[in-house]
Amino acid sequence: GGFPAALGFSYYPDPELSAVAPEVRPAAGQVPLQVRGTAPLALSGPLCRVRFSREGAPGSEPPVHTKGVWNPDAECLDCLSPELPQGWYEVAVSLNGQQYAPGAVRVLYYLPPSVAAAVPNCVPAAKPSGTAEASRLSLRIGNLNTALKFRARCGNPCAPSCTQNFQF
Repeated sequence: GGFPAALGFSYYPDPELSAVAPEVRPAAGQVPLQVRGTAPLALSGPLCRVRFSREGAPGSEPPVHTKGVWNPDAECLDCLSPELPQGWYEVAVSLNGQQYAPGAVRVLYYLPPSVAAAVPNCVPAAKPSGTAEASRLSLRIGNLNTALKFRARCGNPCAPSCTQNFQF
C-alpha cells in the first residue's frame, strides 16, 4: 500500500464585512438582509452561513445561524434575518459553514413601536387634499432616536368619527 492520491484543497482569504442593510430591523425577523464585504463573499456556496450573535453577551446566548446566498446583481450576500430578542447583534459570515471571518458588522433588532399619544392630537385641515400635517414627533426605540412625520388622513382630524393613521 501507498498513500491515496492527493485531494485538491483551496485556501481563500477571510471576507471582510463592510455593511449590512438595513441596519435596523424588527425583532420578528423574516426581513431580507444584505451583507456587503470583500470579494471572497462571491465564493459563497451551499455551505455559506450568516451568524447573529448578541452583542455584549458572549457565551450567554447561543448565536443564531441562517443561510446566505450570493446575489451577483447586488454584489452582496442575501439572507432572511431570524427572529431574535431586541438588542444589538454582531453579524458574521462563514463561507464553509464552520469558520467565521473575524470582524463582524452590527445590526439592531427592535420591538415594533406603539404610539400611546400624539401631541397635538388635533390639527386644522390646511391642505386641499384633505390631509393635515402636524409638526414632528420624536420616538425612542432602545438607543435609536428618529424623527417621525404623521398625517391625519381625513377631512376633519378633530371629528369623533375620524381615524388617524400615522406614517413612520
